[in-house]
Amino acid sequence: MKVLYRADGGNLLGTGHVLRATRVLRAWQHEEDVQATLLIRQEPSIERLAAAWPGAVQWLAPGSHPGDGRPHLDGEPVADAIRRLQPDVVVVDMLDTSDEAMAAIESTGCAVVTYDDRGQGRLRASTIINILVREPEPAHLPGSIRLLEGPQYATLDDVYSRRRGAAAARPAGRLDRVLVTLGGADGAGLSVKVARSLMRLEWLKRVDFATGAAFQQEEALQRVLEQAPWSACIHKALPSLCDLYCEADLFIVAGG
Repeated sequence: MKVLYRADGGNLLGTGHVLRATRVLRAWQHEEDVQATLLIRQEPSIERLAAAWPGAVQWLAPGSHPGDGRPHLDGEPVADAIRRLQPDVVVVDMLDTSDEAMAAIESTGCAVVTYDDRGQGRLRASTIINILVREPEPAHLPGSIRLLEGPQYATLDDVYSRRRGAAAARPAGRLDRVLVTLGGADGAGLSVKVARSLMRLEWLKRVDFATGAAFQQEEALQRVLEQAPWSACIHKALPSLCDLYCEADLFIVAGG
């Protein structure tokens, strides 16, 4: 099977979409012979991660994003790649897609899978997979669209299934340690805001902040943590958060 996967990442967008692409393809390759191409906009901060993609990579010319921390899909480059590569399916991991962009992709006749998509463009997909969001009008979707929703479709690393139940032995009601992870980029600076809010909980023992390579507010976070009444640690670009989840009593998280 030939797959074309469209995703973006970088300092503004974070790395979650490219990580998901890599995990999806690796799992897919365990099931069947898959030849996959990642179609991604060129961004220096994402090149190392894209190099780990277990398939071919085609770079799109660098472009500007509107600044809202969300990817924005241009359908024509995807349609051009479909005509060149002739994939069996194209996966669009660009969140809320526009009708115009998805119409360009649909015009090629290729089957389309879209992730976490509540945009008008989703109505042109063959399959919608929602993990972080829910379909706003499931009863009105065309019968030709397959809708898959829920946490069972989350692309977790295998390490989580191996550690299932690891935190079950912790005493009930205990709240000594907190994990804060608000997306790899956290462009809104929520980690800094949460750190300030947790200052009043003087009885906490430790707070861990897990950020990604795209996080740009480490200095601001460090300045806040210098005044913290509890111990703190900033973890940047860890390969897995599983150990931190198993050690924490409370998670403060955001989608992504």
